[in-house]
Amino acid sequence: MSCEGIVKVGDVKRLIAFIPKGHIHTRVLLELNDGSLIIFQQALIDGLIRAYFSISLHPAKTAVELVPKTLGKGVRKQGFAKTQLMESNRREYEVSKFAESKYLKLLQE
Repeated sequence: MSCEGIVKVGDVKRLIAFIPKGHIHTRVLLELNDGSLIIFQQALIDGLIRAYFSISLHPAKTAVELVPKTLGKGVRKQGFAKTQLMESNRREYEVSKFAESKYLKLLQE
């Protein structure tokens, strides 16, 4: 899968949260006006929410980076996927600088 861009609310045709039959975890379907369709697994949405809240609700923190990590059964909570988005070891400044440079580049395109 390859995509690059800034998704704005006006780009969204619909967003649907649902649990597929035979599953217990939520999925989020994002359909864009250009016909693009992305379905996010719950573990990804959980990581996104964790990252979002850790920045938006913190009085000073400006960036956090999550990367996929495989967790053994003895480490992860029951019912959680073995691969989770977890905090990286990169410094906040490095993460913020990287993300801002990507953002500014996309704004220019």
